[in-house]
Amino acid sequence: MKYACMVILSVGLCSLATAQNQKAPSQPLKLVQTIPLPGVEGRIDHMNVDVQGKRLFMAALGNQSVEIVDLAAGKRLHSITELGGDPEGILVAAPRSSGQTAKVLIYETQP
Repeated sequence: MKYACMVILSVGLCSLATAQNQKAPSQPLKLVQTIPLPGVEGRIDHMNVDVQGKRLFMAALGNQSVEIVDLAAGKRLHSITELGGDPEGILVAAPRSSGQTAKVLIYETQP
């Protein structure tokens, strides 16, 4: 019984100390910008950002397109519509190139 009381007291004190050390968020998230995408309908759920280029790439499944948005200008840059189906994911790779080969190499990662 004495052991159980000590454990409960210890857990309670640790919880109290942890709660006091946590800071409350300074303010909640707030909407700062809305970028219209006229003509895009349906589900948009896969996204990736190009931080350096300040661009957002979105897989618009319901529209069967990939939408590219300029975050700095707040407008759509381009729509890729030649996919032939629903885009299921987006990958943005850091700019890398080989000046010697002038080739794009794409590797299949699944056997």
